[in-house]
Amino acid sequence: MNDSRRKRRRPQVSLLAILLLMVAIAVWLACYRTELATQKLAVQLPGLRSLTRELIVDDPSKLTTIGRNPEWTDDMDGEIWVPNGKHYSVCMALEGISEDANTLPDAELRKPIGFGKHKIQFRVDRSGDESRHEVWLDDELFLQATRPKDWGFGSSYSGYGFSTLRQYGGAPPWELFRRQFELPRSEKPFKGFLERPDGPGPGMQVWIDEQQEPTPL
Repeated sequence: MNDSRRKRRRPQVSLLAILLLMVAIAVWLACYRTELATQKLAVQLPGLRSLTRELIVDDPSKLTTIGRNPEWTDDMDGEIWVPNGKHYSVCMALEGISEDANTLPDAELRKPIGFGKHKIQFRVDRSGDESRHEVWLDDELFLQATRPKDWGFGSSYSGYGFSTLRQYGGAPPWELFRRQFELPRSEKPFKGFLERPDGPGPGMQVWIDEQQEPTPL
C-alpha cells in the first residue's frame, strides 16, 4: 500500500528553483537587449561623433579635420590633424578658383606646417584700406594676401569648407577651403546682376600639399 502511494507521488519543484529560473531568464533577456542596443549604437556612432565638433583622430597617418560654426559669412574656423612622416605646406590662392574640386590654381602663397594638431581659421578683414584674406594657425597669422577693399565684397559665392568630422584618404593635395565669388554681369538687361563665372575666377582656396623640397620650420 505504501509502495503504491510513493509511485503515484509527482515530483515537486521548490519555490526557490522557480525563482532562480525566472532570474536567469530575466538576466538573459537583459543581456540580449543590451547587445541589440550596443549594435544599434555602433551603427549610429560615426554620425554621432561627427556632430560633436571635436577632433577625433582614428588614424594618425591621415589628415583629419573638424569645422566649427562660422561667426561671420567670410570667416570659418576648425581644427586639423597633420600626419607625420612627410613635409607638408599650407597653400593659398585668390585667383583662378574653380568649382571643380579636382582643379587647383597656382598657389599665391605657401608655408610649411608641422605635424600634429592645429587650430586653423580662414578670415577676411576689410577694416582698413584693403581687404586682407588670411589664414590663421594656432591663433597666429600664418598667410595673408591683399586685394582692393571692394574685391569680392557684397557678392554671393559658392564654396566648400570642412564642417563635420572628416578623414582624408589618398595622397595630397587635400583641400581645406574653397570659395568662388559670383561676378556682376556687364550686359543688359541684367547688368549688375550676379552670376557664376563660366570658368575659374576670383575667390579663395586653401589646401595642404606635400613639399617638393623640405623647408625647416
